[in-house]
Amino acid sequence: MKIGWWKEYLPCVAMVLVQLGYAGMNIFSKAAMDAGMTPYVLVTYRQIFATAAIAPFAFFIERKNRPNMTWEILYQSLGKFRATVNVFLYFIGLEYTTPTIACAADNTFPAITYIVGILVGMEKLKIRERAGQAKVFGTIVCVGGAMVLSFLLCGLNPTSVGRGYYAPSKAIYKKAPSFL
Repeated sequence: MKIGWWKEYLPCVAMVLVQLGYAGMNIFSKAAMDAGMTPYVLVTYRQIFATAAIAPFAFFIERKNRPNMTWEILYQSLGKFRATVNVFLYFIGLEYTTPTIACAADNTFPAITYIVGILVGMEKLKIRERAGQAKVFGTIVCVGGAMVLSFLLCGLNPTSVGRGYYAPSKAIYKKAPSFL
């Protein structure tokens, strides 16, 4: 056995560790919201912690090759606000469901990206090639798994469509906010 055999498995191990960390973040976030913290405060704390954790690296490592502030760079940095809005909407959704459903829904983003790429012509559906078959199979498994998980945990009740939904984590019947 080679000395550096672990380098071959490092990307898979890193991927699993990131998913475990993400699931843990969902569980702790849901627990904080169940205890009374609003998604507004949770997102604010998350952004403050992320800034405090990343800013020293950016300051000391990128200090010598930092570009001058231009309108294009300013526009791109203001575009990062979209990520904050995305996290905020994610936590609003997490407030009304379980961490399991949130993780399952979040893992469908690559499949949705692939489907949208096909629809707008950026991706070609090469069903005769092995890579194309793997993409289609992965998309079906990803979206199907999220749907099955959602139906099993929340129940499929067609009579409640439009009236609200059952939030199993709080064991009450909640009405969705008016802006959703």
